[in-house]
Amino acid sequence: DACGIQSLSLSKTAFTCADILTNPNQVTLTVTDNNGNVSTATANVTVVDNTPPVLTAAANQNINLNGSCSVTIPDVRGTATDNCAGTVITQVPAIGAVVASSNNATISVTVTATDATGLTDIKTVVLTAKDITAPVITTCTSNKSVNPNYAGCTYKQTGTGWDATATDNCISTIIKYTLSGATTSATNAYTTLNNVVFNVGTTTVTAIAYDASSNPSIACTFTVIVTNNLTATCNNSNTVLYFGYTLDQSTIINVKPSGGVGPYKVSITMNRPINCNMVNSSGDEIWAPGANTASNSYTTCPSSGASLGNPVSTSTPTITSAVGYSVTMTLMQNAVITATITDANGCITTCTTNIRAEDVRCFAGNSSIVKVTMCHRTGSASNPCVTICVDQSAVAAHFAHGDFLGKCTPNCIAPAVKPVTPIIAPVFASELTVKVMPNPTPNYFNVAITGKNNNPVTVRVMDIYGRTVQLNQKIAANSTLRMGQKWAGGTYLVEVIQDGERKVVKVIKAN
Repeated sequence: DACGIQSLSLSKTAFTCADILTNPNQVTLTVTDNNGNVSTATANVTVVDNTPPVLTAAANQNINLNGSCSVTIPDVRGTATDNCAGTVITQVPAIGAVVASSNNATISVTVTATDATGLTDIKTVVLTAKDITAPVITTCTSNKSVNPNYAGCTYKQTGTGWDATATDNCISTIIKYTLSGATTSATNAYTTLNNVVFNVGTTTVTAIAYDASSNPSIACTFTVIVTNNLTATCNNSNTVLYFGYTLDQSTIINVKPSGGVGPYKVSITMNRPINCNMVNSSGDEIWAPGANTASNSYTTCPSSGASLGNPVSTSTPTITSAVGYSVTMTLMQNAVITATITDANGCITTCTTNIRAEDVRCFAGNSSIVKVTMCHRTGSASNPCVTICVDQSAVAAHFAHGDFLGKCTPNCIAPAVKPVTPIIAPVFASELTVKVMPNPTPNYFNVAITGKNNNPVTVRVMDIYGRTVQLNQKIAANSTLRMGQKWAGGTYLVEVIQDGERKVVKVIKAN
């Protein structure tokens, strides 16, 4: 202006984020000269936001698999800042979405921050699925009690009837089995019990289910007890023999197996060699095996000298329980006869019988008539019996008067043969066990020990202060000890050790 500008002003000189919403914004320019003349002009101003938001999304993270082998997407949007208000944060997949997955699978979540003008900042959050849910065993078989059905006196499980079953939040599971006790295996040695072979005794089976992520279930356990049910009887037709008396010098030992799985093999032996050439050339004991004999050792007298070993006769493996296997023997000396029986599966048992035998040949006089030794009862109080030689034909008459074959005994009574209880193979426990009865007691304790094998045990008794009261070493594995009769009243600890395994039982001796 020629007269000079007095003032110049704008109707609005500053703009905010709110002005973006009112675009275009009209601005009035007012000009006043020095004479007070005023002139105005208008213009439109458009406010533009060129600053995008800044997004801080959640960190990458692990997420647990659900029961349906899927994951539920969490909120990973995080936070965002912007120069203007109105920023919105979204994510894909959405919060709460259920997405199928598997262990260690990754899911990428796209997080977007968008401001009011559409400017964005985008981040990616990686979710890693983790299966932490253990499977559950739904079927665990019951304890089993079986007899051997396989070679080596063992039981072979056939089929999957003993296998456990399991469920899991995901599809795949595998069950692994570990055996301990009579039968042992490495940890998780089997994935099925089909074709697994169990030994005689008690085996504990531990089953654990694992899913694809190696999560283990709670273990289920059951026992498999394999019992050798093979038994045998040693039938002895004559337990007292008189060598030289032809009517009563022989016996038949017949062994009859039962149980187990036939046919059977039987081996019969004696605890000493047979006597040969005793007194004269006719003084030979006789060992005569019966039918179905496969082999003999030391069962006949050599041409000179004595037998070099105990006689043994072994049958063919075709013996039936109905017939059995027998040996006829003529003996002049006491003997113990033991039979070992093996069934078709290799199970073994034994039976034993005692024979009392005496050489009653009598060589008095020059008569060719066979004479035998007898104990004659005289009826005299001072000399009640004397040993005499009689003709074999007269033996029956002497029997009628109370005489007996053989030399006289101090009490003039014929000796009786000691009865024998058949020996049965011992059954051991899967672990060392100790039971005490009665407890408490004012008298004595019966300490019953069952070993896990045939190795001896050590028994030590300590008082409450740890002082040793009694020590027994090399005790039989399966035995019962009587102790405590002379102990003072109080509390004691009975410690039993076998092969490093230790059991301690507290007992109380009452006053």
